[in-house]
Amino acid sequence: MEDSARMHDDPIKMINYYLSSIDGVKEYVIVLEGFPIYWSSNLDQEKAEELAALAIDMITSSDKYVPRKEEGYVILGTETPEGYTGAVRLKPNLSLLVRGEPRIVRMVLLNAYRYVHGGFKCPWCGGDLSLHIVKCRNNHSLPVGVGVCPICGSRIDYFKCPHCGKLVDPHGYRVSLKTPRENIVAGIIMGIAGIVSIGIAIPIYNISSIISSILIAASGLFFGLSYSGLKRKLPVRIDNK
Repeated sequence: MEDSARMHDDPIKMINYYLSSIDGVKEYVIVLEGFPIYWSSNLDQEKAEELAALAIDMITSSDKYVPRKEEGYVILGTETPEGYTGAVRLKPNLSLLVRGEPRIVRMVLLNAYRYVHGGFKCPWCGGDLSLHIVKCRNNHSLPVGVGVCPICGSRIDYFKCPHCGKLVDPHGYRVSLKTPRENIVAGIIMGIAGIVSIGIAIPIYNISSIISSILIAASGLFFGLSYSGLKRKLPVRIDNK
């Protein structure tokens, strides 16, 4: 318990733990004053120092060509033989380099920057989501902001805030579950029409009419249930105002 509390008091340790828990991150190094202080477990110190030098080189080189606001950020990325490599300056003396799946790399860099600069807040409860980890249905650990699991393809656009349980989209907006009423009405009307047709067709024993009427009724139920949201509710974004 005390170790967990100390970790929360140290933002750099929290970022290190976050990066070590994300699927799709192959290698990473956290650089302070030009020297690696944390790195992924699959690296030795020599390799970590090499990646730290690469991070500084990427960031320093970009300063010459990419305008950067005083309080803004630039996420740098390049494809190398070892995989996609990205870097960001978190603070003037603190940098981060991550190598792995491109979407994952970009999101963990952005979320780490957000965490250092005040967090990424849930609009419902104000809880910090920047280092929150989302699980896809196949239990892959992913950063907030990745809409589709790059490993299994499962959609994870909407998740519950770990603090209050309300639905939030990857960019921090709250979402609501809405059922389009017009589709329900259309499904009910089609179903009633099918039932009435069956009632008319049965007395004259017209088999083809009965079959067609059953199909109409089934179609009504299909549209009413599949597209109305009764079977699968549709998340709708709500403005964050």
